[in-house]
Amino acid sequence: MFINLDDQDNLVVLVDDDVAMHDLIKRTISKLNLTLLGATNSEKGMELIREIKPKLILLDVLMPGRDGWSLLKECKTDQDLKNIPVIMISQLNQSNLAASLGANDYLTKPIDRNHFVNTVKRILGNDTRDHKVLVIDDDKDVREILTRLLKDAGYRPIDARDGKEGLERTKDEPSLIILDLEMPRMDGFEFLDNYIKNVPEEKRSPVLVFSGKDLTEVQEELLKERVVGLVKKDDVSMENLSKMIQGIVTK
Repeated sequence: MFINLDDQDNLVVLVDDDVAMHDLIKRTISKLNLTLLGATNSEKGMELIREIKPKLILLDVLMPGRDGWSLLKECKTDQDLKNIPVIMISQLNQSNLAASLGANDYLTKPIDRNHFVNTVKRILGNDTRDHKVLVIDDDKDVREILTRLLKDAGYRPIDARDGKEGLERTKDEPSLIILDLEMPRMDGFEFLDNYIKNVPEEKRSPVLVFSGKDLTEVQEELLKERVVGLVKKDDVSMENLSKMIQGIVTK
């Protein structure tokens, strides 16, 4: 492998088996005058890292063979590599997961205001009048953020701290339920079981799952045909990734 090292200070290495992620991040960091060099498997990734010793390393967590944590450990225990900053990327095939759930959209946290509101409007239509939206989430900050966004968009938000309280609030007959999966007392899966068991189909509200939980195949099957979509609470949006990189490379 021959690489021009004249601009070594501007080189970033991404190790990720998702080719689409390479294209996305390449466009993101090109705005920072950085050059992306990529590998789609762990072994080639380590070869590339050792050969060029880049300014920054981006590692996908989930890959076939050696995962990102293994590469991180190798980098941080190597005298020649340990001082190179590393950003871990939690890989999730967004389009496939969204499609498997029949999702209207796939969003990241921090929440993009316009994207979130547009997702709700796609489900309920543009006429926001008299539409109650029930937010079920044990995270007070999340409830407040979503409540504010919904209110600003013209909806009538109501909230609940867990699935059990959420079942009580369904008596208010909301037009949409926004549901977290991981909650105390009664989680999102238990809520769905009880809701479907006790509420006739013609009276049920559509459910939009809003969760940071990575789903197993079994859990995906449990959700399939029960929800209208998934809004993913993700730790890193492309905007935040760009800011993180900028903060590192400008130190």
